[in-house]
Amino acid sequence: MPLWHILDLMPNNASFTMAAAALKERYQKRIKTIQDIMDGKERLEYPESSSCHYQMYMQLGAISPSVRPNALKDLEREWAAPQGISVIKAPHLNSTLFMYSPNCRLTIGVKKSEGMKREKFYSKAVYYAGMAGTVAFIQVFLLVRQMEYTPTPSSVSKVSYWTIAIQVFIDSYLCMLHLTTGILVDFLFIPFVAASFFSFVLVAIFGMRYMLVIWRIQRPERRGRRNRAAAQAAAAQAAQAQATSTNATTTDGAGTATTAARPTDTMPDWMLIISLVTLYKIAISSTKVQNLMISVCAVALFSFWIPQIIRNVIRGSKKGLSLWFILGMSATRLTIPIYFYGCPDNLMGHEPTPWIWGLVAWVALQVGVLLLQDWLGPRFFVPKKYLPPIYDYHPILPAADEESGAGRAVPGGHQHGPQQDCAICMLPIDTASGAARLSSVVGSLGRLNYMLTPCGHLFHSDCLERVSVFGAQDLLLLNRGF
Repeated sequence: MPLWHILDLMPNNASFTMAAAALKERYQKRIKTIQDIMDGKERLEYPESSSCHYQMYMQLGAISPSVRPNALKDLEREWAAPQGISVIKAPHLNSTLFMYSPNCRLTIGVKKSEGMKREKFYSKAVYYAGMAGTVAFIQVFLLVRQMEYTPTPSSVSKVSYWTIAIQVFIDSYLCMLHLTTGILVDFLFIPFVAASFFSFVLVAIFGMRYMLVIWRIQRPERRGRRNRAAAQAAAAQAAQAQATSTNATTTDGAGTATTAARPTDTMPDWMLIISLVTLYKIAISSTKVQNLMISVCAVALFSFWIPQIIRNVIRGSKKGLSLWFILGMSATRLTIPIYFYGCPDNLMGHEPTPWIWGLVAWVALQVGVLLLQDWLGPRFFVPKKYLPPIYDYHPILPAADEESGAGRAVPGGHQHGPQQDCAICMLPIDTASGAARLSSVVGSLGRLNYMLTPCGHLFHSDCLERVSVFGAQDLLLLNRGF
């Protein structure tokens, strides 16, 4: 029991005065001892221990004299039992804190540190949980729209698996973070578990399903790359073995040739464990290293459009992702980081940092490249000398003879009249013959309305790119002239 509680046990005023004088003298001695310890004049003898013993004193700052006591009481009653009455705005809280450890000779002091009441903190937590749940619901809607945008195997093959996988990883991390916070903090359980539920729906029901669809459809493509890589490696190894056959092989007593076993490409488990432990030690070493690692991880995770850009370049494809999916996912992914690192009055009390706007600019740059790939072509930023020769699906079509009405000749031997119909939708194709002859950007954009296949058939660009009846094999037969 604290010593000052003894005053409540005094039977009369005289004994109370004597007890108060004795306590005052005792506290003055303790204060002088503490001051001597801080000045280095004295040291208290404590048992040797591996831990520091702290004593803490805190005093709340005074409220402004302009706040009337009755108004402050109304505010406290409204917080305790909300009735919807009009009250004053809650005054800012500040406190002065002093902590010291006699055995470790450590002192920590904070002056006029601002804080907030528990009721206000709960209100901010509810608003944040509502925002996080709304963001997750919007992402569910955008992902469903993207799945509807790619209904066929040919359209799914344009989507990068790693772009979707990184976003699913971010959502799973947010789901576990909200769920853990709701479990550890009792009064935040309901709002944070609700936000975690929407993230769980996004990850488990839609995100993982879309990842499995992409993985299944793109599996033959990966298998073909592995087979080609294995064939090239085998050919290179055979050539090397033939060139150095006298040094690479030995013959045993029976006359059989033996070669050294090739090392496996898989990383041993102990190397993975050591790398994880090293990263953990680095992460807990200092605040600067932690901030650096957080920044690196943030840049890596918010580079989720980079795999899609690379896939567009490798395959020469575009429009694998819908415009709403690109813009909506970019905006919603940045909402929570901007709240914590850009909002001055956020839930966790983080100070605004300018690097968050660099992260926004980095995501905006990726979005700009994706949109330009859909507009100017997937390889518009790659120098032509690094590109293999590719077929031009948007050539300049020769004009028809206006007097004779003769059709235009195209590669493959087919003749096209002055107004050609699309072989898919059977609607006329605007070839923009006048503008198509121009070498300017206007002429190039005009030729994007139609596509001419190597077999000589003319289509609308949208029809040939988005048609559902053409799979990869059908399009290959079409390019070969049926």
